[in-house]
Amino acid sequence: RRVHLGETTLPFRTTEPLKAVLPISPKTGKLLSPSEIAEHEGLSSWWGAAEEIWSANKPPKGSRSFLERINYIHQLSAQLPSASQRVVYTKAGNTITAARVDDVDVIIDHKLYWAATNTVDEARYLVGILNSAAVLERVKPFMAVGLLGPRDVDKNVFRAFIQPYDASNESHVALAEAVAEAEGAASEVNVSGAKTFREKRKFIRAQLEHKGLLSKIETLVLDVVP
Repeated sequence: RRVHLGETTLPFRTTEPLKAVLPISPKTGKLLSPSEIAEHEGLSSWWGAAEEIWSANKPPKGSRSFLERINYIHQLSAQLPSASQRVVYTKAGNTITAARVDDVDVIIDHKLYWAATNTVDEARYLVGILNSAAVLERVKPFMAVGLLGPRDVDKNVFRAFIQPYDASNESHVALAEAVAEAEGAASEVNVSGAKTFREKRKFIRAQLEHKGLLSKIETLVLDVVP
């Protein structure tokens, strides 16, 4: 399965997802049970080897099986089947990076939070808000502070008052349209020369700032986020 992590998420776009072996049925799209895993020779062989490593290294008091750990508090099965439109944003770091995901086969994993949306415009509206400096400033007082300053956004982003998307609200629609522009511009930025995902994010933001799109989005966000 294709998998997105924090490192594959850039402002207004994602990079090529990574790949992971996951016990998901290609027919039903649901999580396989241990007996169903055993029916697939290649998967069963890989799974058995991985399960041995997990059993040998899990905490002494840990009672979870390998499958239970992979689906910890249903974080995997909750994505099956996936919505056609999802918004992802980064959990860690001193800025918030958000993007729209429209690949139903992609799994969202470590260092990312995700939410399903009803429409493309709703997803773009949220992506614009989450990428804004305005929302980051409202969230910073609640973030943990490390040696390099505030970090770990986590769910503190919901301390900012984010109104539900309203297709009849001109400001909401204008923000979604501006984000569509930003998505197009971000997709054209060549990030292959960047050595880290942090550099890639800086490349994207620099280009969007140069085109005036970040300031445009920021102004619109201030209209919809008190």
